[in-house]
Amino acid sequence: MKFAPVLFFFLFLFVASSCTKECCDNVETPRETLGRWHLVETFVGTGTGGGEFKSVISDHTLDFISDTTLVTTGSLCPPFSENLTTATYSIVDSIILPNCVDPMNPISFTIKDSVLILGFQARCGFMYKYEKMDN
Repeated sequence: MKFAPVLFFFLFLFVASSCTKECCDNVETPRETLGRWHLVETFVGTGTGGGEFKSVISDHTLDFISDTTLVTTGSLCPPFSENLTTATYSIVDSIILPNCVDPMNPISFTIKDSVLILGFQARCGFMYKYEKMDN
């Protein structure tokens, strides 16, 4: 029984040291995310909760690189602003952070069945839909 407090102390240290956020900071980007994505549809809400995706003809692409860099063939910044073509992304938070001169809200993203959807929080009801391209 003399060893019970010592054992408890080491068990406590082990549990406390394993519960840090650091585990999530270096999350590896899933293979399904990496690579080139092509814009195929846009969604513009009606402001009343309605709207639908419409097909577009576009050469706009996104390239997710494993070092959390995103390279685009067009700007993700607000319309009629600078044409910056890089951003960073977070797999943990599912957001894209464009490098715009005027700060903007992060862009959320989801991936399901090889379809990537970007949701622009600053523009209510505005989304882009991308399909994965063969690399």
